[in-house]
Amino acid sequence: FPTTTVSHPAVLLGAIVGCDDEARRRKFAAKLSQITTTLRALRHMENPRSEYLVLKYCAVQWARYVTLVMPGDGFSDSDRKAFIRGIDAAVDEELARLLGYPCASAIPPRARAEFSLPENCGGLNITTLHSIAPLAYVASVAHAGALLEHHAPDLHAHLLRSLRDGDRFKIMGAITRTREHHDWHDGSKRRGKPPFALPADPVKL
Repeated sequence: FPTTTVSHPAVLLGAIVGCDDEARRRKFAAKLSQITTTLRALRHMENPRSEYLVLKYCAVQWARYVTLVMPGDGFSDSDRKAFIRGIDAAVDEELARLLGYPCASAIPPRARAEFSLPENCGGLNITTLHSIAPLAYVASVAHAGALLEHHAPDLHAHLLRSLRDGDRFKIMGAITRTREHHDWHDGSKRRGKPPFALPADPVKL
């Protein structure tokens, strides 16, 4: 493994390694441009149902890979936030158009939250990248950890040490943000149980 995969504070799990911060920044700026350009071209399909299905099943999914493999502040916190904001803005722009709103900002926040819900809860299942990014990264780390434990015990041990030694992979930060949503489901009649199990000890992920 290159030194950058285990020592650089902006390490990536399974993503681009060995390039400098500026190269990563250009890469993900290009990814943002590619996705937003594609979404803005949907209207030229002139088929609202097909446009809606692409928006629902592809838009955030195209961008989700980046949050799966990037640490909490990955290619710098400002660049990461700009990427997420850009994707969500492009999705909201097309969603507003399809639903008849004059612009994305005209969508009431409560309505946008409801659109993010699964269909069996009355939503459209068109989530925001902002809401799923922490969980996507935590899930990726858990999956990678299981593979490392079996195939590369030394790297697995390094991953576990990093949790308590500066958290260079930014795992704890992502877990904290994920737990905010997880713990809201307190088991009460109104809030119900969490849809997934999130152990208190990150080592048990």
